[in-house]
Amino acid sequence: MAVTRRRRRRSKVPFPTIVIIFVLLILLLLYLIGTFDPRKEPAAEAEKTSELADYAREVSTLVKRSNTVAAEFREVWDQATSLSRIELEEKLNKAIEESNKIAEEASGHEAPPPQMLKAQTYLQLTFDLRAEAIDDYRKALFNALEDINVDVASSQMSRALLDLHLSDRAYRYFTEEFRLVVSASEEPAPTIPNSSFLGEAKMYQPDQVQSYIANLKREPDLEIIRGVALLPGSVQFSPGIKTREGGYHILLNSPTLAVTVAVQNQGNQVENNVPVTATLKVEDDPTPRKKTTSIEVIQPGETKTVTISGIPTTPGVKSLLTIMAGPVVGEKFLDNNKLEDKIIVEAPAPAEG
Repeated sequence: MAVTRRRRRRSKVPFPTIVIIFVLLILLLLYLIGTFDPRKEPAAEAEKTSELADYAREVSTLVKRSNTVAAEFREVWDQATSLSRIELEEKLNKAIEESNKIAEEASGHEAPPPQMLKAQTYLQLTFDLRAEAIDDYRKALFNALEDINVDVASSQMSRALLDLHLSDRAYRYFTEEFRLVVSASEEPAPTIPNSSFLGEAKMYQPDQVQSYIANLKREPDLEIIRGVALLPGSVQFSPGIKTREGGYHILLNSPTLAVTVAVQNQGNQVENNVPVTATLKVEDDPTPRKKTTSIEVIQPGETKTVTISGIPTTPGVKSLLTIMAGPVVGEKFLDNNKLEDKIIVEAPAPAEG
């Protein structure tokens, strides 16, 4: 009798399951490799590195701007005798404004990395010294140009230049401290630019300063010039001009007169509270009729228009209107301070009936 053997069939694992297991194994392997990669730095160390690099970048930007101011300042120092007083003041004011911005931005930045606190103190001192010293230098320079005896002004200039020299020393202290911190961090050293404001220390020595001032005072363009002028042809009347007869402006009838005129500062100094006066003299009244206004501030070369109103008139009679601007303190040339116009205010029309 034949015995029939039945083969037992092995159960097979479905193919999709094998694929899923294989993928999971690969992902696990990749995770383990990434976790134990010896080339990866700890997160804290990476953050520390980034802080130092970011700080160095911010400092470099400010220092480069300060170096630009320094180059412009030395250019002004070298070329001062070829500049006008207005140009000299404009350039120094620009340097002061930018230096103040740099100092403010340095103090307003986020706190530096803790290990850079000492270095930051030296850096802030550098920028503060520069901003204050340039402002002091400008004041002292113009004092020297105004004064006959320049001993005091030259001492002021010398101290301002000495502060600029000290700012260079403060920056050297900053760079030394910066390099110490970076070398101790065992990371690629970020670089910062060099910075020297004066270039040569002897600039601040009193004998050098006095010699420099003496050369400047020989230049006529740096002499103080003060003066205002009325611009011919700028006068306008209210009431307006009806016609012109026999050298007189015939104005429309009005009990009062207003006059508008352009005033120009032809000096190189800012002038304050400049008086402008209109005087009307009429043939049947010996008492002049005056009205005055003033210009609060007028810059060198600037022209401002002013109006003087409420001047009493006498219609139908000949009158002389005189307008006077200034004079300001120290003004020497007065020929262009005054304008005159002959006017007649039209008599009122006769009543009808």
